[in-house]
Amino acid sequence: MRKHTFLIALWSLGHGLVLSAQAPFTLRQTPGQPLSTYYQCAIPLPNGDIWWVFGTWDASTSPWLSRVHLRRSDGTGQTLATNDVLLPAVSPAWQVRGAAAFPGGGIGLVGAGAWVGMELDFDAGATLLDARTFDFGTATSFDDVRALANGECMIVGYSDSYPLQMHVDAQGDLISAWSDRFGNDKGAHHLLRASNDGGMLIVGQELTQQGPGSLYVIKQDTAANVQWAERFDGPAATALDAVQRANGGWAVTSVKQIGPAPLHAGPWLLLLDPSGLYTHQGRFWPGPYEDSYGYASGLTEDANGHVLLTGQCNPGGTFLIDAGTTATADSVRWLPGTGGTSSMHGTVLSNGDLLLDHLEYDTLLARNIPVMMRWDPATLHPCGEHRDTLFTDTLAFTLTTGVVRTPISGTTADLLPQIVPDTIPWTSDAPCMDTAIPEPHVVHTIAPAIFPNPADAWVQVSGMVDAQRMDLIDADGRTVGSWRAPLPTVLSVSALPGGMYAVRTVHDHQVRNVRLMVVH
Repeated sequence: MRKHTFLIALWSLGHGLVLSAQAPFTLRQTPGQPLSTYYQCAIPLPNGDIWWVFGTWDASTSPWLSRVHLRRSDGTGQTLATNDVLLPAVSPAWQVRGAAAFPGGGIGLVGAGAWVGMELDFDAGATLLDARTFDFGTATSFDDVRALANGECMIVGYSDSYPLQMHVDAQGDLISAWSDRFGNDKGAHHLLRASNDGGMLIVGQELTQQGPGSLYVIKQDTAANVQWAERFDGPAATALDAVQRANGGWAVTSVKQIGPAPLHAGPWLLLLDPSGLYTHQGRFWPGPYEDSYGYASGLTEDANGHVLLTGQCNPGGTFLIDAGTTATADSVRWLPGTGGTSSMHGTVLSNGDLLLDHLEYDTLLARNIPVMMRWDPATLHPCGEHRDTLFTDTLAFTLTTGVVRTPISGTTADLLPQIVPDTIPWTSDAPCMDTAIPEPHVVHTIAPAIFPNPADAWVQVSGMVDAQRMDLIDADGRTVGSWRAPLPTVLSVSALPGGMYAVRTVHDHQVRNVRLMVVH
């Protein structure tokens, strides 16, 4: 898709695990050096192949080093192509935040680093073709990307705490950029989805001094003109995923926090018709953990029109919820407790299988590693599962409609010459491939959760019942705050410079990190 050819990808036909067609599989990747995975995403392609992308940080360096890793496999998990690249050292470190398949089988990644937005484009063989940065002001960040039929693409995110959308041509050059705002309110576009009419759906949220505000949804036509725009005022909800349904409508999931102390949260599902009219909603509380912190990071629809949510709950573990066609459910399927699983995302494949990707906290390595699996949800999960009661409620909100478009301008720079091949080896294994024994329900009590995030004045930290120590570390690796048990649950960040931080907790020599973005 792009005009450059630079890094040579490794084609590895015949390499990897040989699996029978449509067989369930679980693949886990472990680096040969202490890298921690902060992002992962699995994207099925029309021909049945799968893109698997993950980003890693090396926190032992100052500033942190950032790497991007691509794996392309067929539908049985057989590896077809790989590429690992090392991004230049900057502060804050580069981070991938969104990915999308491009025409011809390639893939585009977007993110941020050094206060500018980043776009990386790879061809179908995982060769890096183009890398650019875009600067629209203070703290530019790209959150999602989608390809257009003509080879161009749309990218969304935020800059200067205002929503950002930009149109890029097939050579990676900026065509135009603008900000669609509800009045002059600050906000951030987080999700971008292609619609079956050739347009786009954008999901984002307000940004307030207290953190994330109201959820909003904007529908655009093929020329990026706004067809309808709605903001759901009242609940402070963080957008996590969206999918267009077979009936032309939309399902949107977010996490609604209740706080500030104690901090609870539950996945909130909104169903909209094709014109944006709200039809059903529901917030889910996986029982018996009514006082838990749960969120659905994945959303998909099966062949029966049922909306499926995949996510995680602390305490609890990883879950699958079938919300039916009307955002209602009375039970939850707990999937394997894999030592602190997070960022669980599921996509229904053409044959009804579920493609899952998530981060698994490895207690021996003391870091997150990426996992991808394929499984028929009509059967018992290969690694075991557990069913439980699900409690539901609804949220009250009012609607604000209509946005004002403000053109914006920015600058771009070529990042490609600064990116080099990475040489750290990775190994693959397939946990629980041959097991179908239900595992006991696992409760995780020390995985920290942070709200609001991004934050301006304060943050609420939960999920540290047994932790003995907590540190706040900046992007250069410096410890800017440290506490011993009993740990505080509210931290002031108003005096901290804006940027990326890590909240690190220690329990019985097990270390967990959660990233925190401070934006003033």
